[in-house]
Amino acid sequence: MNDIGIAGILIIIANVITSLSAFQNRNIFNSFSFDVGEILGKKDYKRMFSSGFIHLDYAHLIMNMLSFYFFAGIVESLLGTIPFFMVYFGSLLAGNFLSLWINKSNSFYRAVGASGAVSGIIFAALVIDPGMEILLFFAIPLPGWAFALGFVAYSIFGMRNKRDNIGHDAHLGGAIFGLFLALYFKPSMLFENTLPIILAGVPSLIYLALLIFGIDLGKPNSLKIKIPKKTEKPEYYDVEDYYREKKKNKEIELNRLLEKVGSTGIDSLSKKEKENLDELSK
Repeated sequence: MNDIGIAGILIIIANVITSLSAFQNRNIFNSFSFDVGEILGKKDYKRMFSSGFIHLDYAHLIMNMLSFYFFAGIVESLLGTIPFFMVYFGSLLAGNFLSLWINKSNSFYRAVGASGAVSGIIFAALVIDPGMEILLFFAIPLPGWAFALGFVAYSIFGMRNKRDNIGHDAHLGGAIFGLFLALYFKPSMLFENTLPIILAGVPSLIYLALLIFGIDLGKPNSLKIKIPKKTEKPEYYDVEDYYREKKKNKEIELNRLLEKVGSTGIDSLSKKEKENLDELSK
């Protein structure tokens, strides 16, 4: 494992500072998170980038940054600073674009974390040195190529089953981008490490092709949201429906608060109502 360089250190600092700020301020968390309804409905595209710098909790932050720390050095030292940044940020965006495409009709889908970017760095490192030893759970030694193959299988399984809150689609999208961008910068690695790269890359590409051409392998339908019947709303929502109703509800609440202020004065509002009024008035 190569020592981490200045570019890697800067990325860790940015993640830590932004995540700690989001832990303390829910408004930062809400405005930075990956939110399909806000991205497609409100065209808030900055979330495609900003969501990669905040995390769900301390454990999520620590695990991502430790994983990044272990692999960033070899990528930065052998590819150079600019290609290293291209792998990191390109993987972040690639993972989020894949996640957005898969969940494009799921207005309530939200995610945070640098996992897509970190996955890209991990796979770029494995292109360069697939035989590098990885300690799974910091205890079980695995060669890099075996880790990559297991990672792809786990991500595909997670995308199909949707039984946890992990953004497997962003992981897979970032990993594929990192792998192929590293090959672009170091094409000789394809001939030196052919078998490990094929084992990691081909299953990923096959699964992506199945997604693109709409071939269903039993993955639950994650493109529609079931609405409880008691709400008396349409059984399924799309992004535009979600955004229109969200905007309508905000207008109703703002009018209610303004009417209350007009009739009984600003002091009649509770602390929470004052915060809501301030937020809705922006």
